[in-house]
Amino acid sequence: MGAALFLFACGVQGPPVPPRVERPEAVKDLAVSQIGGTLLLTFSLPQLATDGERLSKPLEVRISRAIYPAGQSVAAGPPENLWTALQPEDVQRYLRNGKVNFPAKPSDQESAQWRGSTFAFSLTTLTRGLRRRAIESEPSNVARSKLLALPGPIEDLRIRPTEKALELSWSPPTTSEDSSLSPLTGYRVYRSRTGEPGSFELLAETMLPNYSDANFELDRPLFYKVRAVFKESDQVAESEDSAVVPITPRDVY
Repeated sequence: MGAALFLFACGVQGPPVPPRVERPEAVKDLAVSQIGGTLLLTFSLPQLATDGERLSKPLEVRISRAIYPAGQSVAAGPPENLWTALQPEDVQRYLRNGKVNFPAKPSDQESAQWRGSTFAFSLTTLTRGLRRRAIESEPSNVARSKLLALPGPIEDLRIRPTEKALELSWSPPTTSEDSSLSPLTGYRVYRSRTGEPGSFELLAETMLPNYSDANFELDRPLFYKVRAVFKESDQVAESEDSAVVPITPRDVY
């Protein structure tokens, strides 16, 4: 009798457990900055679902965009029109140092037509459930940027080694007499120890077209690039990268 009860108890099954719904938390740190003609979107991927547990499924990203011509009021809410979508493999390709860096580059036609306009972006992330049903997050914060008119990149970055420092110099960007260009306010110097894309870090900001870097090691390669910085009202933008210039300091003094 006892054995029969034991076998019966072992055969009892509870109610089926529904599959977990992994709805990502909303992105809260979406930001946009202008580098040359590109509007660079940066944001952190959510790590948790709305149930407080860690996400286990690949994330897709849907980006919405709105354009507001100069002088037109800008809506406070997120844009409603889907602009582009990133598949999980795209997301991984743009992931650097824990953040997605996505170049939202306007087309040449858009750049010419909408210069001086405000671009607004928002995004959602999503996982896929049963039958690949999209399980989408709430919209992120809204990031906005005015598309400024900028000159081309700095073209003649030079590095002169001395005993105490590496002396960087360059010529200011060519602005000719184009009054539509935004005012130049300074420069940002970036440095890398490998020269690989995504490895450059901001080293310094300077008002002058030169910089002295005394923090180096002999026989260890370094790579430099410079961007010009422009400002219009509260909007800051950078030129495209200069050419990368490598140098390996030697003990020749």
